[in-house]
Amino acid sequence: MAILLAMGCVSSVAMAQATTEPVAEAADVRRGSFNVSLTESSPLSDLNSQNQRYHIAIAPIQRYKLMDHTYQAYVPEDYDPHAEPYGLMVWVNSGANGSIPRGWSDVLKAHRLIGIGANDSGNDQGVAVRFGLALDAVHNLKKQYHVDETRIYASGVSGGGKIAGMLATCYPEVFQGAVCIVGVAFYRDIAITGQANKMWQRSFDRPSNAIIDRARKSRFVLITGPLDGNHDPMLDFMNKGFLPDGFKYMTFVDIPGQGHSVPADPKWIDQAIDTLDAPLKDLAQPMKAENVLAIPEQKASTPASPVLAAPTSRPTVATDSESEAQRLYTMAENYENNNLHTQARERLEKIIKEYPATKAAARAKTLLDRINKEQHR
Repeated sequence: MAILLAMGCVSSVAMAQATTEPVAEAADVRRGSFNVSLTESSPLSDLNSQNQRYHIAIAPIQRYKLMDHTYQAYVPEDYDPHAEPYGLMVWVNSGANGSIPRGWSDVLKAHRLIGIGANDSGNDQGVAVRFGLALDAVHNLKKQYHVDETRIYASGVSGGGKIAGMLATCYPEVFQGAVCIVGVAFYRDIAITGQANKMWQRSFDRPSNAIIDRARKSRFVLITGPLDGNHDPMLDFMNKGFLPDGFKYMTFVDIPGQGHSVPADPKWIDQAIDTLDAPLKDLAQPMKAENVLAIPEQKASTPASPVLAAPTSRPTVATDSESEAQRLYTMAENYENNNLHTQARERLEKIIKEYPATKAAARAKTLLDRINKEQHR
């Protein structure tokens, strides 16, 4: 993905303030899957504004006209503008088609998410064009639909995955999370694990401290697999870039047999959205170390294992203790499903010790007994 960047330090840029726009009445909004043209550009999508934020080059390849582009949108049929607001998933493809991937519509419906992707926003377009079309999508849909501004996410594949992660880094007041599929980007060079004096190159200039401070609370899910050429740089960018720089919510998903493509099974995006949503309660409270969704840096000789497993039924949150115990139990199940017995045991023991009165504690004892028996065979 060719990215033209101007060199130099990025000055501090004021964050755009969230506004509440009137939404259309129920009879006026479109639902289902449809092609749409958008009419109003976001004040953030102008090339000069983008240049101030992350020093993208002022060049012809980075310019576009919104009127020349269309979008593929999906709005669940049960969307009601007078009910609970829906989140928004902006899709960035590596190719020209802006449609959300096959099988995702049911997942978006289950998670109360509207999906939209720009056509002709693939890897052949300038970064500022892809950024701008994504920002324009959010700007327009917030005027047409009742959108939950805490659940506006970006997702993409390959070069689109890099764009999705960059959006959540450079525009954290717009995008609160990103699902980066077989591609992610970072704002500084990162040493390649196991190769002396070799670096994965940065893809964009670092935004201001004020923006990065806010981006550290954005939620990221990085999806890859052992057959993906971007597997190793993604792991290095997380372990040597995002985590050391204080990004608090990082989850690495290493799908067995996955190559350089969108995962065929929609369960992975279902789990990824669960992961993006999970910290919402915690973000309204002081940060606690045990709430950080991250994995420590792994040794080069140890392959990463999936953090997410097959979908499970979502528990009803009755109390903070119940919610935290269930979160730990789900993590323990995920680790156990991927033969990470030590990590699973640690979380199960924590549930039994700190949350003995919860429903998850009884399940934790059962699972812990099974793990111990299997380990002693």
